[in-house]
Amino acid sequence: DIFSNLKNHLPKDAVLVFNDTKVLAARLYFQRKTGAKIEIFCLEPNLTTVEQALSATKSCLWQCMVGNLKRFKTDEVLELNIAGTILKASIVEKRPSDVIIQFEWEGGVEFSEILNEAGEIPLPPYLNRETELADQETYQTVYAKNEGAVAAPTAGLHFVNNQLEDLKDKGHGLAYLTLFVGAGTFRAVKADKLVDHDMHQERIVVNKLTINQLAAKQDKVICVGTTSLRSLESLYW
Repeated sequence: DIFSNLKNHLPKDAVLVFNDTKVLAARLYFQRKTGAKIEIFCLEPNLTTVEQALSATKSCLWQCMVGNLKRFKTDEVLELNIAGTILKASIVEKRPSDVIIQFEWEGGVEFSEILNEAGEIPLPPYLNRETELADQETYQTVYAKNEGAVAAPTAGLHFVNNQLEDLKDKGHGLAYLTLFVGAGTFRAVKADKLVDHDMHQERIVVNKLTINQLAAKQDKVICVGTTSLRSLESLYW
C-alpha cells in the first residue's frame, strides 16, 4: 500500500503522537582575518533553556561543535556581519565532546533572528550533500512549531497537511509533544561497550492536553518516529 492510506491501517480511534519540534538554522560560518573558515554548529544552549537563548538580545552561551577548531585561537574574537548586526564569537571552554562559545552582538535583535538570517539548516551526514535553500522548508515537518532541535524528527517528514485532517476525520486523535533533538544525532559512538558511551541529554515538553489524550487511549497510542517513542518511554519511566 502507499503511505497516504495510513489511516486505514490504524486501530480504530487511535492516538498518534507527533514531535512538533522545529529545526534551528544552527550552522554559522565565520572567517578569520587570515581567510580561514570556521564553522560553528550550535548544539544546545549552555545553562539556559532553548527559549531563553533564542530570545536573548545581547549575548548567549551555546555548546557547539567547531569545524577547523585548531585554527580558532582561544583568545580570538570572530566577527560576522549580518545585515548590519555584528555577531561576535569567542571560546569560553574547550571540552572533550564540545566547545562552549559565547556570542555577543548589539542592536536588540533576538538570537533566533540572527540564526534565521545567517544560519544554515544542519542536514544529517547520511544525506551526503550540501544544504540547499529549499531545505529551510522541506527539512521541517508540516506541524513543526517549537524551535530548538538540531535535527528533524524524520518519520514526521512523511506527513502532509491534508493527511492530518484525514486522520482526524477518520476518528484518530492527534497528540503533540516537543523533544528538542540534540547533539547525539551528530556525535559518533566511539566506545566499544554501550555502557561506556556518554549519552547526551534532550529536553522534553509535554502539555496537559497530551497527558489526558494518552491516559484515555493507553492501548491505542501510535508513536510517530523514535523521538516521540523515547519521549513517551521517558515520561512513563
